[in-house]
Amino acid sequence: MGCERPSSPRMLLLSSLIACIHLGLRPSDALFGEVHVSAPIAEPGVDEALRGALLRSLAARDAVGEGPTLELVVVEAALTPTVRSDAGGLWYVARLQARASISGRERMFSVQDWVPETGGVPDRAHVFAGLAEALSAQVAAWATSAASGQSKPAR
Repeated sequence: MGCERPSSPRMLLLSSLIACIHLGLRPSDALFGEVHVSAPIAEPGVDEALRGALLRSLAARDAVGEGPTLELVVVEAALTPTVRSDAGGLWYVARLQARASISGRERMFSVQDWVPETGGVPDRAHVFAGLAEALSAQVAAWATSAASGQSKPAR
């Protein structure tokens, strides 16, 4: 008998999805007490958007509690007009870059996306909120794996 193939591509997709969900977000052994975000740049509100997104990402990994402080410094937040399409629309490149540090470890993170012009300059707050969500998922994954060697304090 052995291992049989799934009866349809749907079953294969479903079983792969379940495996990814099962393996993806497991509770972390790391806990972070505070998240500090500084943004010495001219983009208002990006620090609050990034802090909120990072706290949500850490909470999804069960990594908020008593522990070291996770520090983030926003290095770049840019929305740059880049390409004019054949249809006459303008496209922007939105980029968010931050340096994260935790317990003596440090790493740079960067995300970017294409944003179409829809009759005017894109809503910067909305654009950077989306980038903050993507960047915070990367930072939370790194921070929880970087700190996983630390013991988890009793709750």
